[in-house]
Amino acid sequence: MATYDDIIVGAGSSGAVLAARLSEDAARRVLLIEAGPHYPSLEATPHDLRDSAWISVVQHDWGYKAEAVKGREIEFPRGKVTGGSSSVNAAIALRGVPADYDEWASLGNPDWTWASVLPYFRKLEDDRDEAGPFHGRGGPIPVRRWKPAELLPLQSAYLEAGQALGFARVADHNHLESTGIGPWPMNQRDGMRISTATAYLLPARDRSNLNIRADTLVNRVVVERGRAVGVEIAGGEIVRGDRITLSAGAIASPAILLRSGIGPRADLEASASPRCWTRREWART
Repeated sequence: MATYDDIIVGAGSSGAVLAARLSEDAARRVLLIEAGPHYPSLEATPHDLRDSAWISVVQHDWGYKAEAVKGREIEFPRGKVTGGSSSVNAAIALRGVPADYDEWASLGNPDWTWASVLPYFRKLEDDRDEAGPFHGRGGPIPVRRWKPAELLPLQSAYLEAGQALGFARVADHNHLESTGIGPWPMNQRDGMRISTATAYLLPARDRSNLNIRADTLVNRVVVERGRAVGVEIAGGEIVRGDRITLSAGAIASPAILLRSGIGPRADLEASASPRCWTRREWART
């Protein structure tokens, strides 16, 4: 039975990056597990994932539903493919508000202050429109903004109307003090969406120490003597690893934890004991 140094569950916006970075160490055996498909080249990548103007909510989507308000159900798109939602979204490379990061740090995550994360925002991006202390050059993720000549007539009219109503014109929405109206930053190059799968996994795909298992559902984390030692694949297969990282997103990661017997006591007592779930049962969680 193969044993890995690292098993990463979920090849989305964070999991793809983590697998690529960890596998830079040739002595480290890395397994990346993804419930959706993996495309090993740009040529093999479907149109809905390459075209940044195409928001994919059918071909590579989990099909989640959410109750927006009581009695009103809406679609809740989430990417089911390597790159996760970074492969299917509107390619908007917009950072969070600095105060939000500082609040997360105050709640017990000291490495998430704005001052702590800014160097990594700079490191990952290749911003060809803006420079200075808040932007990076040469990173794997290109960032650009639509130029005035590229806007559609409706977009130009919207921009003019906003300014006429008193909204300030903003050239860079990722600036600390930006507020107003203007084109948003996008992670695209010549119209192609640059997801974490494209930017990080494709360059790492030929590494012999990186194994990508696509179309594979993880049922639960295997825990022995209080320590995570592997994962159980839907169907019953056990894969062992020295370190297990859940990067399956805000919906799937908690569900995997609950199926592993990890979580609030009331929720665990209300559910069945950990077992191998079917694909349909897994999706319902």
